[in-house]
Amino acid sequence: MKKTSLLLLTIIGNLYALDIQDNQIMVESKPVHYYQIMSAKPSASNVILLTGYATTANFWNRQFVECLAQKHNVYLYDYAGINQTLTNQTARESTIAAMAQDVNNFVKAQKINNPTLVGWSMGGAVALNASLDHKYQHLYLISPVIPTKNAELSVYPFKEHAPFTSESSIYNYVFSNNIYGYESSELNKMLTSFIDPQMSKLFPANETMVAQGSALHKWQTESINYTQFIHNHTPATFIVGQNDQVVNVPLITKAIQAYPQHKIIEIKNTGHAVNWQDPQQVCQIIK
Repeated sequence: MKKTSLLLLTIIGNLYALDIQDNQIMVESKPVHYYQIMSAKPSASNVILLTGYATTANFWNRQFVECLAQKHNVYLYDYAGINQTLTNQTARESTIAAMAQDVNNFVKAQKINNPTLVGWSMGGAVALNASLDHKYQHLYLISPVIPTKNAELSVYPFKEHAPFTSESSIYNYVFSNNIYGYESSELNKMLTSFIDPQMSKLFPANETMVAQGSALHKWQTESINYTQFIHNHTPATFIVGQNDQVVNVPLITKAIQAYPQHKIIEIKNTGHAVNWQDPQQVCQIIK
């Protein structure tokens, strides 16, 4: 108990060190939660982080965010249904297109000038869709879920697991899926790298996860999304982990070739959460 309390106190201290602002506003009659870190640089550009399936903005790696905040104003955006009760209406609206529209509405409401989108995993799909209806400076898509020519699923089935018996077993399962070479002995060190590691703050409610999962599956199987993908002229950098066990890297790498303005960067010895395993390199890629 004392170790856990000390760990949480350390993390709370780090939150203040980051000078992170915890905000919630209403956008188009929807409550939107987000974190904001303003750079000390007068010329800082604006970067919006879109997280992956079944995670919240607290899942972003602290070292990665801290590095970004040295040269950018950083917004860590939460999708509808995060940090609030998910209504039946919100569940019905949990499509990739609806999430993307929410992002665009947020950008307009906050008057964020010439932003860049950084989308991880499902966030890559949301970023791609958002760029169809709003002009973004650049897309940086980390281990993204993308549409393919024959509507093949670019996400592997989740690994089977034994019943979870503790919070540690949940954390270890999540890290083993996302971090290449992860060992359970690393858990305490890894927990200090979340924005907020409390279980209730890291993962959305089950209803939200189910709605997001259905939305992501449907989006990958709709041919219109591949058509839009190959006609999207927003410049995009695709950052993939060489040892990703969540998305099918050979499949998405082949599909990316059809994207008009693309660059692919493969980072060695990293899994699905590339920015966790090499936060500095991924940060330096983002201009």
